[in-house]
Amino acid sequence: MKTRIDAVVERAIIAGKIVGTVVIVVRDGETVYSRAAGYADREIEKPIETRTIFRLASVTKPLVAATALALIDKGRLALGSLVRDYLPYFRPRQPDGKIADITIKHLLTHTAGLSYGADPKTTPPERMFNSGLSDTDLDFQENFTRLSTFPLLAVPGTLWSYSIAIDVLGAVIAQIEGCSLDEAVRRHVTGPLGMSDTGFSVSDPRRLATPYADGDPKAVRMSDHHLVPDDDSNLLTFAPTRLFNPTAFQSGGAGMVGTAPDLISFLETIRQGGAPS
Repeated sequence: MKTRIDAVVERAIIAGKIVGTVVIVVRDGETVYSRAAGYADREIEKPIETRTIFRLASVTKPLVAATALALIDKGRLALGSLVRDYLPYFRPRQPDGKIADITIKHLLTHTAGLSYGADPKTTPPERMFNSGLSDTDLDFQENFTRLSTFPLLAVPGTLWSYSIAIDVLGAVIAQIEGCSLDEAVRRHVTGPLGMSDTGFSVSDPRRLATPYADGDPKAVRMSDHHLVPDDDSNLLTFAPTRLFNPTAFQSGGAGMVGTAPDLISFLETIRQGGAPS
């Protein structure tokens, strides 16, 4: 197994498809493979280490979802709770114009009828909401008030659509806990699991990996306004420095950083059925 994984990693790095990686394989609770390869910063030839900190992007979602499930387990939230009971400003409408009954279950399962963006070519700047990847000075209320002005794709519960739903869930969690989303996730998930390098801020900036994007023929260093096409040829805007903007809302769908060992701790806990906090 080690030889096969090594070969895949080396081919990807030599071809320039990736700049660096940390790969950890755990089987039945035992680490059977662990390797850090390539660079955390290619231009200064800074090597990747096992404890290198990465921007987690959508890997943020399961951590925020687990926080919501912890609140449900403790009786502070319910799957059937209406989102507007916690966020009165979030009242999007169904295609028929009726205010939608979006529940926590809809957010967790991406069946709320939400999408992941608005067309900047046809949407006035004052209506544009932030999807968690580009920089912004919007807080939860302003961002999701703007989101509410866009009609849903469908009646909640009738359509699966990968979306900004977990960002909305993050706002619900922060409201219930009366603190930042970062504090809430730390209180219920990362703190009890000892995930000290995982959060919405960087525990040690010296260990933060430089972000790179797909390129032809090799991965390219991201600028602070980096456009990446998705599968539908829509351009997504990435702003790596958003991480250091204290006024940007903490994106429950894309805003965390962390290390491979921390994520292994989280995944192993899930595999074992969870752990008391």
